[in-house]
Amino acid sequence: MFPIEHRIMVSHILYWLRLEKEDQGSLLKSAFKECKESKHDFYTSILFNLSYLGLSNLLQSPHAYKESYVKSVISTRLKDQYLQSFRQKLGSFEILETCKGDNVYECSGYLETVKNVKLRNVFTRLRINNNKLLAYSHSDKVNCEKCNVLENTEHMLFHCKRECLSKERERFISQVRKLMPSYPSKGTEAKIKLLLDIGTKQEDLIKVICHHVNTMYSLRFIRP
Repeated sequence: MFPIEHRIMVSHILYWLRLEKEDQGSLLKSAFKECKESKHDFYTSILFNLSYLGLSNLLQSPHAYKESYVKSVISTRLKDQYLQSFRQKLGSFEILETCKGDNVYECSGYLETVKNVKLRNVFTRLRINNNKLLAYSHSDKVNCEKCNVLENTEHMLFHCKRECLSKERERFISQVRKLMPSYPSKGTEAKIKLLLDIGTKQEDLIKVICHHVNTMYSLRFIRP
């Protein structure tokens, strides 16, 4: 899924290409000529974006290129640049890297599945390490007070021995086993992807997962 700014850039360049190919005698062509001569923001942004993408050759002979070809080239270059930048950042977000896998350019499943905005915010914070768990608190204390190991998202969801979290985890497993019998035998990465990326289309399972993730995070800060 294209980031919105990429879609806008593609649309602007394709519109410029149509203007370049417009009949010389048309009113639109005359207006465009004036736009170029006055160095209007629209035209200067086209010059900048084509240079940024390494496609300045389009300026020399725009009539020689079909719109479908230009769209394909621009989209591919934008995607490659986005992926390179995104992968450089993933190293800081181990949970997000697990959730995204090879699909870093696609909309994450939970964004379309979790309709409640506040609940979606919880999912996002757990995925990008922007939450109140000690590992991400920027303080000297990073270990779980109960288990004395790093308190990160994975620890809270699957390993913490706090009584309230253990009971909720047991309740969830007994419930989810009815809907997905293979869940207990899944590896940690597969479980993370299922819980934090909503890796399923089953409506009843989605509800169970959303309730569980929200409950686990809430319990961690409500009860000792």
